[in-house]
Amino acid sequence: MRSHHKMMISREPLRPFRFKVSQKTFTVGNVVFGGEPGERPVVLVGSIFYLGDKLVINHEEGVFDKKKAKEEIKYAEEVAEKHSLPLAIDLIAYSEKAMENYVPFIVEITEAPIFLDGVGEKARIAAYKTAYEIGITDRVIGNAIYTHSKDYELNALREYRIKNVVLMAFDAANPMKSMMPKDRLEILEKQLIPKAKKAQVEHALVDVVVLDPASIAISAASVLKIKNETGLPVGCAPANALGSVTKTAFGIEGMGGIHGGTSVFLQMFGADFIFYGPMRRIKYVAPAVAVADAYLAYLAKFEGKEPPKNHPFNTLLRKLQRMFTGIEVW
Repeated sequence: MRSHHKMMISREPLRPFRFKVSQKTFTVGNVVFGGEPGERPVVLVGSIFYLGDKLVINHEEGVFDKKKAKEEIKYAEEVAEKHSLPLAIDLIAYSEKAMENYVPFIVEITEAPIFLDGVGEKARIAAYKTAYEIGITDRVIGNAIYTHSKDYELNALREYRIKNVVLMAFDAANPMKSMMPKDRLEILEKQLIPKAKKAQVEHALVDVVVLDPASIAISAASVLKIKNETGLPVGCAPANALGSVTKTAFGIEGMGGIHGGTSVFLQMFGADFIFYGPMRRIKYVAPAVAVADAYLAYLAKFEGKEPPKNHPFNTLLRKLQRMFTGIEVW
């Protein structure tokens, strides 16, 4: 049985955000980045070929287990789809040769957006060149422009037509002036955006860099600050500080709770994308992220905003409501 009850439109804002500026959105591959929480699901970004990844046989040469790598990506895609969450791949490489081997492999097995995460300028430029040569620049995101990025790397972004690029809102040369949200905003506006313009970047995403576990709290506040002031999509990589949160150290419940809870905390400050760590960790993060997104979408619906069809609101929250009430709603 289906309920014909129509939701009332609230005259008061119910979501915990009120942005000063319109929120920008853009599509990379099959995924939308940016916008207002509750109107789009958070993008989960899983990492592959990182230092210590057992898939990699030789990081310098880019030799890896192709069968197992494909299985990792397909598993993450299945979990993301089950929870109605978009997935992106953080492709990490430590050399030019490795990047040249990795990129063609990844694009053949997934439609997900790919963050080209080269460790060092040479690896990044090799990634941009490879993406251009095989015709996938609309599916990739340059990762990243830094305060110390040189003109030749910016020229490579322009030459190879990499239009989607991450801006790293942190100045490693002046860390004490990079910590607080207002500092990150100033770095973005005065240093990074001019570099992005020089590189002819069309769509910028902002990474409010995580330094250690406690800094995740400051990064969350920085997400909200920068979205409020610029409207750009903003996120970060809590996984960079939570590598020691393992089943061995915390038990499976503790590990899942910490990784999932951290992601939800970032969501509640408006994060558009979250680097959650190794691909398979998605199973510990996705359920928490999905239900938080569903609740935010319910508040947005009261404000007259309809979530997209493939959103946790329409899959998860409707299921929960049906299990509780026995009727179809909304």
